[in-house]
Amino acid sequence: MSSPGATANPAIGEGPYPGLRAFRQSDGPLFFGRDREIRDLRSLWLANRLTILFGPSGVGKSSLLNAGVLSELGDEVDRLPVGRVFPAPFAEPAAGGNPFTFTLLSSWNPSASPESLRDLTLREFFRDRAGRVDRFDDPLPFLVAIDQFEELFMAPSQLWRHRDHFVDDLSAALADQLELRLLISIREDAVAALLPFERRLSPPPRRRLAVRALTADAALKAVTGPLRETSRTFGPGAAEYLVDDLRSARHPDEPGVAAVPDEHVEPVQLQIVCSTLWAALPESVRTITAEDVRAHGDPDRSLARFYTRTVADVAAEHGMPGHELRGWIERNLITDMGTRGMVCEGAGETAGLHNEIVRALASRHLLRAEHRLNARWYELQHDRLIAAIRQAGRSADEPAGTADREPDARCGCAPRTGPGRRRDRRRRRLGAADDRRRLARRRTAAPRRRAGTCSARSPGCAATSPSATHFGEAIGIYETLRDGAAVARVLTGLGDVLLAQGRVEDAFVEYEQAVRRQPSDLDALEGYARAQWHLGHLANARTAYERILQTDPGNVSALAARGELLAELRHPREAMSDLERVIALGPDPARLEDLRSARALALAQLGRGDEAAEELRAAIEANPHNARTHLRGGEAELLRGRPEEALEQLREARRVNDPGLLPYQNGAADDLERRISSRG
Repeated sequence: MSSPGATANPAIGEGPYPGLRAFRQSDGPLFFGRDREIRDLRSLWLANRLTILFGPSGVGKSSLLNAGVLSELGDEVDRLPVGRVFPAPFAEPAAGGNPFTFTLLSSWNPSASPESLRDLTLREFFRDRAGRVDRFDDPLPFLVAIDQFEELFMAPSQLWRHRDHFVDDLSAALADQLELRLLISIREDAVAALLPFERRLSPPPRRRLAVRALTADAALKAVTGPLRETSRTFGPGAAEYLVDDLRSARHPDEPGVAAVPDEHVEPVQLQIVCSTLWAALPESVRTITAEDVRAHGDPDRSLARFYTRTVADVAAEHGMPGHELRGWIERNLITDMGTRGMVCEGAGETAGLHNEIVRALASRHLLRAEHRLNARWYELQHDRLIAAIRQAGRSADEPAGTADREPDARCGCAPRTGPGRRRDRRRRRLGAADDRRRLARRRTAAPRRRAGTCSARSPGCAATSPSATHFGEAIGIYETLRDGAAVARVLTGLGDVLLAQGRVEDAFVEYEQAVRRQPSDLDALEGYARAQWHLGHLANARTAYERILQTDPGNVSALAARGELLAELRHPREAMSDLERVIALGPDPARLEDLRSARALALAQLGRGDEAAEELRAAIEANPHNARTHLRGGEAELLRGRPEEALEQLREARRVNDPGLLPYQNGAADDLERRISSRG
């Protein structure tokens, strides 16, 4: 719906709303809705040696710093321009220099020659700089800010060796300059990487300030405030309509279900919608009505335009077809139940897509990154983008009149769309399965079989099982009711079913979704840990089990699992502590053979060969067909200096299968065989 004079494809960022770019210091008169955060950040920065400002990507940290705090600071402080630490290629120092230090000094002193900064340390820079004083000749508070500090932890691996030196240099500068007040702005997903350095950076006092999305009242100020210096105003109820629409979450596949209001409004989405509305309004409009908002600033259409433009730009920058990038997003980041999916960043690829492309999508605020359980995960920035992406998809490849469809009786997760659309849907599922296969191959050295071709994220699909349909129906009901705890329970149950079927990577996806919705659910977390273990991510599994034990120290199942993992990770003393405690508490009898084989391995690692042999004998007697017992036995025998007996255990591990080896253990068996051969 458009009016004469409206821009067909309005540019984001024109007028009083900056759109996707951060507010600058000169934008202070346009920055509204953060009064409390401005006061808090200003007070903390002035009072503490180190202040850490953190929040999700796109929440407005840079805007708060520049337009909120710095634009209002007068002559009562001494300060430098906001700095950055990431060493761009054109800012590399000569051999021997620290690239982080060089880049930061260049941003603080952009007029200086590279030669004058190349060998300079931060401590020397501050020591040689003449500070400002007040009228009583007392030094003024010296405010220094480093924005996007997460770049320190995202730099290429060849620069990691410079990180410790940079932190030590910055710490020495803080210790020398008593008036120095350092503010670090960092993305929330990188705070975990900062924590080991926090104490080294600065002595107390240190403080942190979290920035969250806007409340409804703050969002209303952010919408209406920037128009004060323009010739336009919002009419009665128009701005309220826009804010209420922005904070309403609808199920994209159930248009008849009433929208559920959320407590907060994402600042990025607000700016996208407002800047799109401003650019699309006819020149003659002076009072913006609710009808104008519906016609020119509909959030779904604005976000769909934003999505289309972002994907097209990123695809063009990286030389790939736009439809392939859209397909990757739809396959991996939207589940067949219409909820947000998550993907884990690998060494070079994320679900089959180069990491640099995924990070480009995150830098443009289409995706958000989160660091959890020793991995970086990506998801769509907000649930609201799901409808926008699907609307953009319909505009791109569907004929008019096909929006309303009934469910397909063949498969509860697919709409009745005609043969062509069903083929598209099947291709999407197969593509998602291929992506997971590629990820699984990177996670483990051994291949694994997959049951079925449908995605595990489509539990309603008849290709899985009749009972899976009920999981899908239950999840749909609880999603509509916004009962996160119930959704987590159902997802955990589905993960259990998939794990029992041997579909480990599919089970992992369901457990991860459950943990994301309900981080405190111990059943979901234990399933997640178990799937990590089966995939060969032993360190990640250990971390997850430790989270369970922090909450429930007497959890026998988690304690037993951690003991086995510690033995395989070659931490024998810690393993023995856990295993002996579990055996004293009385473990599940069915698990006793695994505990004894793990104890045999730990004893062999400690050089207690006779005790290891005794434990291994007891484990084999309990179940001679347990392949994992024989694999651990092979490791223990090799540690005892008995390669022939180790080879016999290995052969037995490959022959029996009650239970058989986990997928990653096939690779461990191959490695054991090589080590036995090397012993001659």
